Amino acid sequence: DTGDDQLPPIVSVCVINWNTCADLRACLQALEADAPRPDIEVIVLDNASTDGSAAMVAEQFPAVTLLAQPENLMFGPGANEAARHARGEYVLFLNADVRISPTQVLTMAEFLRAHPGVGACSVRERDAQGRLRPLPRPPPTLGGELLNLVALRRLTLLGRSADGPQPGLMGFCLMLPRRLGEELGYFDPEYHLYLEDTD
Repeated sequence: DTGDDQLPPIVSVCVINWNTCADLRACLQALEADAPRPDIEVIVLDNASTDGSAAMVAEQFPAVTLLAQPENLMFGPGANEAARHARGEYVLFLNADVRISPTQVLTMAEFLRAHPGVGACSVRERDAQGRLRPLPRPPPTLGGELLNLVALRRLTLLGRSADGPQPGLMGFCLMLPRRLGEELGYFDPEYHLYLEDTD
């Protein structure tokens, strides 16, 4: 058996890292990335860290695909480079300080598979004390900014459901079908850091 008939994973988890070795280790432990899995592949793109992150991944997580960059590509371009190596039906972009289990990853994929009209999904974020963080603010619009100027921004939040459609998602934990990501080109490389997820 040459392995050519091996099914691709369901999800490719792309973790973008820069100098967060301890967080990255905890992230990979939560993903149970120390052993290969047929349903989830983990790709770590290390943005030229100087804290030993890449060496830690190579030594402690040999099942992870490590893309050690000679320079810092920043988030958007780094995520695009990691996605180029993804083989899964779905691609999950993940910050290194996120703790998510394989079960949660596969639940996100099941949601997208059950809702083919949904282009991307994320999870509700909890802080270190387990409290739910606020929903992300809607992307900026002229009307929203005008309301903000007159201190009525809260009107743009009326009618939002925590578990329904959102006007925007945050890139700390963002999953989309790989075919859609490839069609869109994933993130605009002109957004090196911040707002690339909003775009």
